[in-house]
Amino acid sequence: MLQLDPNAGAGTLIRELYLNPTGMSEKEAAALCGLDVEEFSAILCGELPMNNMRALKLSRGFNTHISLFQSYIPPKGN
Repeated sequence: MLQLDPNAGAGTLIRELYLNPTGMSEKEAAALCGLDVEEFSAILCGELPMNNMRALKLSRGFNTHISLFQSYIPPKGN
């Protein structure tokens, strides 16, 4: 069973749950989620914070509940 570090970012989650098991490339995953490759790569690297629109696109692309990705939205004021 896969166990992720509770402090891991969204990029680690995406890599471990979606990209690595399927062999999907970043380009393929970005297209699946309706994101451009640069934005998707920035999410993976932790350079771009999660927001509701990105969470929605990722959840639709990976066919999962939006709350999985919304949990990575930084609190307001940060």
